[in-house]
Amino acid sequence: MPDPATGSDAARFDWADLGVLRDEVFSIWSDAPEQEWARKAWDCLSRDGLTQAPGVLARLQVRVRFCVLGSLYRDWCALVWDERHDDEPQMWLGEDEPLNAVHIGQLVGLGLDLDSDDPDDCVNEALVELMAQERPAVVESLMRHLGGVPGLFISLSRSRDDEDTDEEDRPDDDDLLNTVTGATLAGYGWLADGCPTTR
Repeated sequence: MPDPATGSDAARFDWADLGVLRDEVFSIWSDAPEQEWARKAWDCLSRDGLTQAPGVLARLQVRVRFCVLGSLYRDWCALVWDERHDDEPQMWLGEDEPLNAVHIGQLVGLGLDLDSDDPDDCVNEALVELMAQERPAVVESLMRHLGGVPGLFISLSRSRDDEDTDEEDRPDDDDLLNTVTGATLAGYGWLADGCPTTR
């Protein structure tokens, strides 16, 4: 359907279209309050045209970008909250719909030197490489639309909040930015460095 932001007739991959993939990637906390953060992050990507999927390869590429959001979130959780979870792109994407190794190879190109002869290992390595390729564009989009490093720091800091959290217990934005601990310094520094992979 046409994208209202770009006027393009290319099919856009909406939040509702993520279905099983959404639940696989963002299920760190009980009741998955982080899915609200993921929804807002996905909207950022949509505003930049990064959720357009006019064909089979573009559809895979868009789904990989969603996996990048999950990877970024896991890096944050590990750094700031000591909650460690591995990236599992092959499982995430395979649960959503069948993976096609030929399509993955078309996207990753000829420059990847695979370390294994096992087909499953090769698919996983290729998906990790695709995520690495897409990560800078995803980070740039989040920074642009969420208010740079401070805004992204605040949004991630609030990503565990749920509807039952009392307003009185919610620190305001200034409190979040000015509460200095080893964990918050690590998280802020990671954002300032462009959100490199840490696990």
